[in-house]
Amino acid sequence: IFAKYNVPTNLDYLSCAMDSHDLFVMRGILSAGYRPSLITTEFITNWPPKYTFAQADPGLLGGERFSGRALRGKFECVWGSSAGAFRVLFEEFGYVLIGRSWSLDLIWVPKELISSEWQVPHFDFFFEGEVMQDKNGLPRIIHQRQTSWAFIDHFMVDFVVLQATGGNVSAAKAAAKRDFTNLVCNGTVSDGGYGCVARLRRATGQRKEGRERKGRGGT
Repeated sequence: IFAKYNVPTNLDYLSCAMDSHDLFVMRGILSAGYRPSLITTEFITNWPPKYTFAQADPGLLGGERFSGRALRGKFECVWGSSAGAFRVLFEEFGYVLIGRSWSLDLIWVPKELISSEWQVPHFDFFFEGEVMQDKNGLPRIIHQRQTSWAFIDHFMVDFVVLQATGGNVSAAKAAAKRDFTNLVCNGTVSDGGYGCVARLRRATGQRKEGRERKGRGGT
């Protein structure tokens, strides 16, 4: 699309907020040689920045395509990528986080545009003091809560693992599922993990989905 409409490689500003596989679209743009002077990206605030969760590129899933709106209707869940996943991508291409707009957008600039006189805070500064979990230990709600285990199974990947394994989608999915479980369960494995898993099912609406399938005569 950029080539079709003759977008200059050194464009001034780019906003990436698709409510979808934004991270992979952004990777494609940067890999193609485009270097915007300023980029803003919307991220999923429910996920702490230490996690590198990302909604997978449809190309990794056999071409299955769902827009953000379709995912919301199908799975009643959040979509997009964590701040940590965007950090890995942008640092690979020489970008630095210089700001955060309210709760939803991160602001990035190329390293070469940062003056030596600037005192740019470390990445973690923009998340310090933020309560990332609610009273039940579940991710704090700004975006809609993840309510579908099917989304986690099929669409969520760990971006770091995906890169480290040379694009092994199965490994990236397994890593994301493990970390999401740990996040929701607050790192506990008491009672053989049974209580934690039951809590996860309640958080993701798995029981509701099961009842609906049963009511339709499904299994």
